[in-house]
Amino acid sequence: MTDNNTPNWFKVQSLYVGNLHINENELREHFSEHNFTTQSIVINKDGEGKSLNYGYVNFANVDEAYKAYKELNYTKPKNNDKRIRVSPQTFKSSENDQLTLVVKNLPSHYNSYNVWTIFEKEDLISCVVPKNKMGNALGYGYLYFPTTEIVANVLKKYGDDVNVEDNVNIKVVPYEPEKKNNNELKKSIFVTNFGNIKNFDEAKLKELFEECGEIESVIIMKNSNGISRGFGYVNFKNEESVKEALKKDGEIIQGKHISVTPNLSKKDRIKMHKNRKLIMQQNYQSYGQQPYG
Repeated sequence: MTDNNTPNWFKVQSLYVGNLHINENELREHFSEHNFTTQSIVINKDGEGKSLNYGYVNFANVDEAYKAYKELNYTKPKNNDKRIRVSPQTFKSSENDQLTLVVKNLPSHYNSYNVWTIFEKEDLISCVVPKNKMGNALGYGYLYFPTTEIVANVLKKYGDDVNVEDNVNIKVVPYEPEKKNNNELKKSIFVTNFGNIKNFDEAKLKELFEECGEIESVIIMKNSNGISRGFGYVNFKNEESVKEALKKDGEIIQGKHISVTPNLSKKDRIKMHKNRKLIMQQNYQSYGQQPYG
């Protein structure tokens, strides 16, 4: 029998703890400081005994585990600036597409903790925010929930643009398998080379492509200071709009040639840019033409 505050979907006595940069004793102390008594703690290590930065904490009962999960996720242990991640050990919602949602229009400075603060009241199990090599969010994230009922409620609440802070309007959509995600890429374009254009924000980017067709969302990638990094994405409702938008490749704005290309997978994008660079170099050598700049 479980406590009235423990939902039916939560049935485990063990929690997964990630992003660990402390040892077992320090982790036990962290739980103890929040009035939780642990049965056992194991931090996984490699063959040389070095921490793999994740482990498992076992409790006497389900209720205690649930309370610890709700209260200690993304908390900071003493003398440590890293937030630990706590989730039910055996819960694998990522294996079930129906329990996974995608949140769009995230600012580039957002991380999983920012997303967690928005959805924790919705019984969010865990979230992942993909980042580039610079550590900036790619504009979207994955949300994992325990039941289809909760998923339906979240879609109802966040299915349209929802303002979560100044100039931040997010939208949640169902997760689709990779094949369907590839179809979504076909409705999107990658726009670059507008970093030095004055006052070129999301509104200007949207205005530039509105004549091409109905736009679902616009994202400009920014650094940690909120300054544009000079590239972004425009997502259309259909593929025909992308064909029109690609005609704007090379269009001049304030003396700068913007680049408009299909929103390809990372592998295909690298290949395409290498080919374009080679062509531009050949043009320069043969005809003295300058590449975009």
